[in-house]
Amino acid sequence: MDYEEACEVLGINPDVEITETDLKKAYKRAAITHHPDKNQGDAQAKGRFQRVGQAFETLSGPVKRGLTGPARPPDYEYDVDLEEHMDEFFAGFTGGMA
Repeated sequence: MDYEEACEVLGINPDVEITETDLKKAYKRAAITHHPDKNQGDAQAKGRFQRVGQAFETLSGPVKRGLTGPARPPDYEYDVDLEEHMDEFFAGFTGGMA
């Protein structure tokens, strides 16, 4: 998934700087919207939910490095670990006991 596609999945403007707070809010909003439990009977919900996770993974590294919006190099390679970020995200729901 490329940068622009990840921004589209999360509803973020790719041309502006994205903060960690912006990214987390967009991720939580999209994750709740597309979660399979919220879309029972929708066979495509699981796939959409997984794409939300992939989009978060794609954008996490650049956001932490300040490489978003105008500061983003045109051919920057995004290399992040989804599992690490999912653990961080869900730690907020379990009080850090993930």
